[in-house]
Amino acid sequence: MESKFALDGQEVTADKLATFDTLSGANLCRILYVPLKDWPAGQHHLIKTTSFNKVIMMAPMIMPQVTMLATLPLTSSRNHNQE
Repeated sequence: MESKFALDGQEVTADKLATFDTLSGANLCRILYVPLKDWPAGQHHLIKTTSFNKVIMMAPMIMPQVTMLATLPLTSSRNHNQE
């Protein structure tokens, strides 16, 4: 599985991502997220692209080889650059 992020059209590189590992039943899950710092007030768009490069069989679920795209609108009501 591969995930990529873009904020306002700019790629967010892997060194800027944060992770949180947790259990879901007996399965280990890794949550990837983008901590936002020093960004201006207004509308922003975060795009996450996740590609499953092979079929994942995790009973009772089968995840096919697929790419999924999620677009998340973000709104900031204050200017984080001036704190």
